[in-house]
Amino acid sequence: FVRSQNTTEQGPPNPTTMAATSVAKKTVELFYDVVSPHSWFAFEILSRYQNVWDIKLKLRPFFLGAIMNETGNRSSALVPSKKKYMLIDLLRMREFYKVPYNPQNHDDVVLKKGSLVAQRFLAAIDRTCPQNLEPMSRALWIRCWAKNENVDNVETMLCAAKDIGMADSMAEHLCMRVKEKEIKQHLRSYTDEALKLGSFGAPTIVCHVGGEKHIFSGIHTILSIAHVLGEEWKGPLLEYSECNMDEVD
Repeated sequence: FVRSQNTTEQGPPNPTTMAATSVAKKTVELFYDVVSPHSWFAFEILSRYQNVWDIKLKLRPFFLGAIMNETGNRSSALVPSKKKYMLIDLLRMREFYKVPYNPQNHDDVVLKKGSLVAQRFLAAIDRTCPQNLEPMSRALWIRCWAKNENVDNVETMLCAAKDIGMADSMAEHLCMRVKEKEIKQHLRSYTDEALKLGSFGAPTIVCHVGGEKHIFSGIHTILSIAHVLGEEWKGPLLEYSECNMDEVD
């Protein structure tokens, strides 16, 4: 970023315009699904970096199953060589970023249990009480990938709501909302938006810089994301972690 030094002829900067421009240049959207462990790492990293980078992080829960079906993509769990590498790589990332990823049966979560109800629950939160979207997403990832629970059912969602201190009445209301057409359409809108951007998996990260959209697939692109944003990569930033490694079941 190069700041113009010729400010006397242009007149004083407009604070409102500057603020709007700053937000537009530094917006990062994270399209994610709790069934994806790579999405969890992306979520934790970007959540930490919103404390030190000049960015506005926007969470976009979408349905990975629809993304895979629409694009013809296949889960790495179905390709033996990719699956073997992926599981090793996820454990390496767990140690580096200190995220309590500890699956007992990766295939069971990804290929059998699914996440549609969980993602509709997050869509309901996004529509009803968006301030709870970040902590609830984390709570569901912990229950899915650290405690090895099936997050695609109401009981687990109610437990996750207790984890973040949400009132029982609100949690029950949100569970009821997952059946509403409005909530289903809200989740579909994020999914369709990701598809239009070219998403073929999770996470999909969109950086808005200078009026342009830069699309990234996967969290291994984090150094390129920092470069595009004009920010400095500072490592795992464990001091900003909201995770507890003791969460592992």
